[in-house]
Order: sequence, then C-alpha cells, then structure tokens
Amino acid sequence: MRKIVDDVKDMSMCELADNCMFIKNGEAWYRNFNEEMPFRDLMRKLIKYHVPSEDIYEDIDNMDAEQFDDMMLTDYGALADWESIEFVLAVFYMMGCGMAEVREWLKEYEEDYCSKGEIDMNIEKAEIVEKIKTGKELTEDELEELAYKSQHGGLFGDNLVEVIKRENQRWFRNMTTILEFNNEFYAIDWGEGLTEFQENCYWSDKAYKVRKTERVITITDYERIEEGENTK
Repeated sequence: MRKIVDDVKDMSMCELADNCMFIKNGEAWYRNFNEEMPFRDLMRKLIKYHVPSEDIYEDIDNMDAEQFDDMMLTDYGALADWESIEFVLAVFYMMGCGMAEVREWLKEYEEDYCSKGEIDMNIEKAEIVEKIKTGKELTEDELEELAYKSQHGGLFGDNLVEVIKRENQRWFRNMTTILEFNNEFYAIDWGEGLTEFQENCYWSDKAYKVRKTERVITITDYERIEEGENTK
C-alpha cells in the first residue's frame, strides 16, 4: 500500500504537496524540488523580500527561535489585516508549522498502520493458500480475490501466472485463472460478466491442481496455384 507520507527522492507534485513541510532535528523544515531548509530561514527570506523596510533586517538573522516565533505569531499575527503582508506571512508561518507537525503524526500513524496491515494481509493470504492446498471450500470473496483481483494486484498479484480466456456464452466469457504457490499450479474456473450489469460468477468453490503442458497444433490450409506453376 502506498503511503501518503514518504521521503522520496523524485517527488511528483502531489507527493510534494503532502511532504513539503516536515520535522527535522526538532524543528519545521521546508523543501521543494531543488532544496530544503529550516522553515524559519525561508520565512526570513520572505520577510526581507516582501516586508516594507523595517529596522529588523539587521537583527532578524540573529533572533533565536523563541524571539522569531514571538515576532511572527504575536506581532505580525496580531495585525489581523489581510492587506498587510506581515499578517499574510504570519498566517503562512502558522499553517506551515501546523503542516509539519501533522505530517509527523501521520507518519507515525502510517508506519504503525501499514506494518499491522501488512501482517494482517500476510495472515489472510496464508489462510487462503492453506484452504487451496487442502481442498477446502473458498468463499465468494476469496474466489474473487484469487481469480479476478489478482489481475489488478491485490493479495495474489505476485502469484498470478496466466488468465486464459475461453469461449463466450450469452452473458459470460469462460475464464481460467492460473496461480502458482511454491512451484505448484492451481486453477480456478469462473465466468466474466460481458455487460456492466452482469457480475462475475464462479463455477466451483474450490481451486484444483494443474500441471503445465504444451501442445503442437497442426493447421491444414490450401494455397492458390498460380497458372503455369509446376505442381509436381
């Protein structure tokens, strides 16, 4: 399962939007496609470029974290005036810090959730494989996971060998899905609905063991003999 929070080297725009703010060394950091920096350093640059002349420019680089936060959230934030660039920067700073902290919480949650989810999926997969090998009945959801969803990843995407399309009936196309488990091949026969209103159906509630065979088929055809051609 793809996690929302990820430290990827080559981010897409969507991934960057979810990961542009993060926590590093106990403080909020910002990153884009080219660089990353402490969020306070980014804010210092924006203040120098956009805030009308102030006497703070000589002191802003020397402010400690507490002084800088007090200036942004108390002095600038107290203006509550959308026409003021200082207030806009204060809102941006508050949102950036919040994004970084929320991302850190989400990161912890996803690490715990995905680890538990992977364990649960492995247990579920092992139980289904055991049912297949012992010839036990499979539920319709399990058959759907094995025969149909394996074509699109799912629990058994890595076990899929082939999906064989056979003859069409009126409402179904007969299909056989071949799966491999520990060098053993198993088949499931099912019907693929031929209309959007027709659901897939499963002809048996068990998978059966198969072996791979190869056949040579001879096709007889007739070629045209051109006039004057020696046919002997």
